[in-house]
Amino acid sequence: MRKTNLLVLLIFALALGQILFGLTKVLLQTDLIDFRVYYEASQDFLKGINPYQPLYFQKIPFNYPPSAFIFLLPLVLFPLKVSQIIWLVLSFLFLFGFAWILFQLYIPRKEWWLKLLLTSFLLQNFPTKFTLVMGQANFLVLFLLITSFFFYLRQKSHLAGLFLGLATALKISPIFLIIFFLARKELKIVVSTLITFIAANLIFVFSSLEAAVDYFQTKLPELLWTTNLGYYYDQSLLAFLSRLGLEGPAWRLLNLFLLVGGVIFLLLKFQKTKSQTADLKFFSLLLLLITITNSFAWQHHLVFLFPAFLSASFYLIEKKEPLFGVILALAALLVGLHFRDPEHFLLTNPLIASHGLIGSFILGGLLLR
Repeated sequence: MRKTNLLVLLIFALALGQILFGLTKVLLQTDLIDFRVYYEASQDFLKGINPYQPLYFQKIPFNYPPSAFIFLLPLVLFPLKVSQIIWLVLSFLFLFGFAWILFQLYIPRKEWWLKLLLTSFLLQNFPTKFTLVMGQANFLVLFLLITSFFFYLRQKSHLAGLFLGLATALKISPIFLIIFFLARKELKIVVSTLITFIAANLIFVFSSLEAAVDYFQTKLPELLWTTNLGYYYDQSLLAFLSRLGLEGPAWRLLNLFLLVGGVIFLLLKFQKTKSQTADLKFFSLLLLLITITNSFAWQHHLVFLFPAFLSASFYLIEKKEPLFGVILALAALLVGLHFRDPEHFLLTNPLIASHGLIGSFILGGLLLR
């Protein structure tokens, strides 16, 4: 057992060390692309400039709701390079934090080596590396979502709603998770979520009405209807359809139909099954469904599948089914895979180019069995 513990420690050290080495190289050569967009948009907002009009670093627009500035404005208190380092440290803490919450709920405390091994897997995949190297806010959103789920299990409704509301204030898509709480008849959480989200945005409506109107009237509808025409980094269902040459309103309607149908199926599947384990499956599957049926799902967005992967891992630890483990490993490989060359000849095959989506379907199937 001692040798096993040492081996796991070595695996974790190597997993973390490799990422830290890569991030150090990036920071010495350039900036974290998405983080710099956050930083420059926040500077403009403080100057009274509408952040939804300009294009920022590498001609990238700012696509987050006005309420996101609650989290982003403090970043401009520091020089860009210093702020990037702070953001990366916080991102690691949020990644470890969300995992720690789920480990505390589903893995016995004495199995620390198992927790460390699973954390190593969370580190060594492309969605994690892509999130970190871009300076994305995904791990902060994920931490807020899992914290909301934790307080739901602890029957602290107002706190659960507060954290879901904060997650939605930073990124709009988690608002769909109120479906989970409606299904569980947790109306206090739903109300608390909506109040938090509305209040967070009202703060910035009063400080910049033009920006708020521009976002909700123009930017948000654009995001809901924008696709990337099958670009490799996009692993959404719409991108897969685009790779098959299936584009246009009819296929968007199909995507919407699958989203609604998937939600209805999950509601029927879990309506009579209520336990801590079933709740995690339900919550994770909704998050998975929201991710892949979005207008676009960049590979860094696939970190939102991590709760589903951990839920499946907890089942494997308990049941010890070899075939389940092999299929789970395949799903992890497909989701964590990345071709450096978007023009690689293998990516001319729509199924291979959509490996993240295929892995998501396999993972979802495992949780539904």
